[in-house]
Amino acid sequence: METLQEARLLEEPRAGRSVTLLLKVRAEKQRKRLRNGEPREYVVWRATIPREAAEKLGLDPEAGEELLVATLEVPDWPLLLLYHDPQTRRLWDRLPPEAKAKACSLGHAPEQLCRYYRTITVIAGEEELKRLGLEPGQPITLRELLKRARNTNNSNSQAATKQTKGL
Repeated sequence: METLQEARLLEEPRAGRSVTLLLKVRAEKQRKRLRNGEPREYVVWRATIPREAAEKLGLDPEAGEELLVATLEVPDWPLLLLYHDPQTRRLWDRLPPEAKAKACSLGHAPEQLCRYYRTITVIAGEEELKRLGLEPGQPITLRELLKRARNTNNSNSQAATKQTKGL
C-alpha cells in the first residue's frame, strides 16, 4: 500500500499547477477538556477555495483531504477590488503604478487593463537585491527598478571618485 502511494506521489500529474486566488479565511474557537480536566481553547483557521480554483488545481472532492503548498499574504486593499465590475473599474485610473503592477502580476485585473503591465523574471543574487532594496517575490515597476539601479550606480561611482581623489 505504501509503495502505491509513493508511486502516486512520484507520478503526480497535477504537480506544478498553480492558481492565484483570493481566499476567505475564518477563525473558529474550539474548547476541549484535557485528560486532567483542564479546559483548553484552540483556534482553528478554515480557508474556502473557490470551485474554479479547485478544478484548475485538479483537486478531487472524493479524496477528502489534499495537501497544497501555498504562500499567503494579506493583500493591500486594491487587490480586493473586482476590476471586472464596471463601477470598480473607474478606480483603476486612480491607483498608483505599483498597485496596478501588483494587481496585474497576481491576475486580479482583467487583461485589457493590464496591457501595459507584463510580468518578467529578474535573476539576481541576494547581495544585489539588498543593494537595490528589493525583496524576492515583491512586484516592482520597471521604472522604479531603473531608478533604484541608477541611484545605486551613482552612489558607487561617487564612492569610486572619492577613493581615487584620496590616493
